[in-house]
Amino acid sequence: MLLVLVTWIPDLFLPLGDSDDGRIMARFGLQARNFWQLGPIESHFGALVEPYTRYEYNVELGDTPPLAAVTYAHHPPLHLFMVIASVGMLGDSLAGLRIPGFIMGAATVAFISALLRVRGFAWGPTLLSVTMMLSSGFFYVYGRIGVGYSLLVASIAVASWLVVAERPGRWAWGGAVLLFAFASMQSWIALASVLMLTVCVRFGWLNRPAGIGGASSQRFKRGKGVSPQCLKRGKGVSLQCLKRGKFKHCFMDKRFPVVGALVLGAFLGVSITVLWIFNATDIAELGDRVQLRINSGNSNSGNSNLSFTFGEFIHRQWSFTSEFTPLWLRLSAVPALVVGLIDRRTRIAVAITAILASAMTFGLQQGAWTHRLWNFPWLAPVTLGSAAFFD
Repeated sequence: MLLVLVTWIPDLFLPLGDSDDGRIMARFGLQARNFWQLGPIESHFGALVEPYTRYEYNVELGDTPPLAAVTYAHHPPLHLFMVIASVGMLGDSLAGLRIPGFIMGAATVAFISALLRVRGFAWGPTLLSVTMMLSSGFFYVYGRIGVGYSLLVASIAVASWLVVAERPGRWAWGGAVLLFAFASMQSWIALASVLMLTVCVRFGWLNRPAGIGGASSQRFKRGKGVSPQCLKRGKGVSLQCLKRGKFKHCFMDKRFPVVGALVLGAFLGVSITVLWIFNATDIAELGDRVQLRINSGNSNSGNSNLSFTFGEFIHRQWSFTSEFTPLWLRLSAVPALVVGLIDRRTRIAVAITAILASAMTFGLQQGAWTHRLWNFPWLAPVTLGSAAFFD
């Protein structure tokens, strides 16, 4: 984490240019400034972007723009709330805008390492895979501007730990609910990951004892898979379960409180997100944005006339990733994903993150055609799968 922050610090005061970083940070800056100057109500809790007017509404100079033209509330608001708090403490400055993203991005290193460790990987493959992630320009550029997957992998790590932990304390359950709520407010893909994770825990697909690669109950009966020291200290699996031969049921019973924590956290996060979004926009506006991202044709408010074949789309995505990743990383991505899906320890995490990354790239093709950052989430499943590959 510290190494990542050290490499990013020189860019803390980087001017806001015509780039993804510049546009995203500038929008956050306008929203944070309006929040503190106008107050929460008049700024629509940070959604107001005045004096900027969104180009797709074609508002003439001197005309009064509609509310939708001067607000931006199309994404869950966690990162914006963090920027508002940062600007309130540090002032209206470039540092105030960038520090939240720097912290969240650097935390990704800790979170993805924790996920791999709780799934039973040694430090060797964990550090190798994380180093591979950090070596890409994708992470260096986009990992720090609030479009990352930090709380997504953190949620999978915490859920994985809860299903195998021996009597987690109240602080653990409370912290887990808050994490799941924050993840549901970080991005649409993070929210989707919490919902998918809930299904996986509910049906027992995540119930694999940490550190043993999903060992079977027969291995436990033969004294394999968990060390005697763990059993003596009451860790890993309770002695009562082993004595009664109910290994499977002991783990299955733990899924229900974990599902409850996931559902409660998602409910809190979704409630705050919905209230914030519909405070500044409406269903028609959101529907038009979804249509814009899905279609490659015209959109009422998107001002988009894109038209491309699937082959042209794939070529463009390859060109985008070529700008940010070395050839060896792109070629190793497919083997890493395959091994990650085969390995029990990474199967669920890789599946969830790969499905969401696929939805961003192939489901929302207009966004992927327009924005280089759209493929950034692919780093998550590739990194997790690489750990399994290295192991």
